[in-house]
Amino acid sequence: MSLHSDTAAEITRLHKTIEVWTRGTVTESDQEFAAFANVLAPSFTIINPDGKIESRAKVVSRFRASHGARAGQGFSIEISDVSLVHDIGEAALLCYQEHWLNHGKRTSTILATVLLRRQEDLPQGITWLHLHEIWA
Repeated sequence: MSLHSDTAAEITRLHKTIEVWTRGTVTESDQEFAAFANVLAPSFTIINPDGKIESRAKVVSRFRASHGARAGQGFSIEISDVSLVHDIGEAALLCYQEHWLNHGKRTSTILATVLLRRQEDLPQGITWLHLHEIWA
């Protein structure tokens, strides 16, 4: 597959992992949690939509504690408009839209720019280096 299609698939996969974890529709286990945590590079950072910069440790801790936080809310995430901005050999800079829905109704949209890199020892072969999100 191409770097663009692999990274686009990883963006969708990780957000589906976030969705089912926060809905509590997967078992709260180390294996399920690893589907999120293991793809974030040790130096991963995020600038979240509120403008706060967070380290991997902070993101991982917050995510672990969020299991089932959206149970019964009909929460789902849709990813759209994934576009490759720069192909940097084994890394790629992409933009996408992340739509939060409750019972099928869109409640929020985030515009994101993400830097991803190939890492063959991961199941999906992609690691997350940096993510910058803003509210749309």
